[in-house]
Amino acid sequence: YLEINAEDPNAVYMMVQEVGMNWGNGMFSVGSLAGLRISQGMSVEEAKSQGLTGTLEDGIITFPAKEMLISMADYNDGGLYRANNNGAFKIVMPGVELTDYSIDLVYAGKYYDAKDKISGVIAQINEIGEDVEMIKLAVVKEEDTEDAFEGIVNGDIQSIEISSQTGKIMVPFSEEPEEGKYSIFAITFDSEGNAKEASSAVFNYVDLMNAEQWTPRFVGDFTYTLLFGDPEDPEVDTDLVLYQSDEDPTRWKIENWGMGVDFIFTYNKETGEVLVNDQETGYVDSNLGSIFVGDLENHADENKLPSNFKDGIFNFGLVYFVDAGYLKDSSGYETFEITSDFSSTTTTRSAKIEPIKTKVSGRENIKIDYRKIRNFKNFNSIR
Repeated sequence: YLEINAEDPNAVYMMVQEVGMNWGNGMFSVGSLAGLRISQGMSVEEAKSQGLTGTLEDGIITFPAKEMLISMADYNDGGLYRANNNGAFKIVMPGVELTDYSIDLVYAGKYYDAKDKISGVIAQINEIGEDVEMIKLAVVKEEDTEDAFEGIVNGDIQSIEISSQTGKIMVPFSEEPEEGKYSIFAITFDSEGNAKEASSAVFNYVDLMNAEQWTPRFVGDFTYTLLFGDPEDPEVDTDLVLYQSDEDPTRWKIENWGMGVDFIFTYNKETGEVLVNDQETGYVDSNLGSIFVGDLENHADENKLPSNFKDGIFNFGLVYFVDAGYLKDSSGYETFEITSDFSSTTTTRSAKIEPIKTKVSGRENIKIDYRKIRNFKNFNSIR
């Protein structure tokens, strides 16, 4: 039996409890973060005020997204990890007619106009509830997402309307974007025009088409061992050009990396510090959306693989991830070995001439085991 405390319909919680299932890593347990905190001494009112509790409304129990927990007894000492990332978990009481106004979307990259100026982003809609009649989509700054629902509904925030359809949808920026975090925000409507449910996907906007000038410095080979390769069978890209920013000498980029994008990182020669900011790999999965890469320093609570430069080799401590979480077994070192100065080479590669997806056989058909997506944003468990 799964026991849920709904004495206060506005403060529903579930103690962590076993569910009778074992996949080989010990017994599964589930609960809510509110239930865990209450078992540790927090009052129900405190959990409620912090937004950890669920609700019982119109005969349906729901919990906030990412405020549920799951564990396996023999995995990481039974550590609890956040679950219900999409907020879709619900319990429908007998006699209640269930309607489905849900929407599942992911960020799937940017799109540009004929002059290579960014126009907007691509929302990839994977699933839509069968009762959805219409959808409104908009791009908003991450700090504005709390007010996005009301703003889109009443028209204060510019949006586009589409019928109930899945696939890729182009969503324009309402104004010239600034660098920073944004969200694609979607709201579903019923047949009478009433707003129902919302979903969003966060992405980091970096203006790579600005006037920043780069000077080629070196040529080298990049070795992929994670998403685009394997430790036992790495992929090696040869003769990639390494550029240095004319404006900021600590900024560097490897042209035509991954699926034909620029791999940008910082390297401070004086301190030796190397850091890779979160960025797109150029690969878009049909279900998960854009796949990103970033430095472990920005993701792991304890980074045991710091990026560094030694003996002419950049060792990048990386992790690959999507909106849903981290890709399992996709964190570790990948390297770029400098083979020559740019001035001493006679040939250069260009992403516009030879896209990497045609150079490396099979890279455009990357296989991802969806069961291995880590649906949590930390490498350590909750407790």
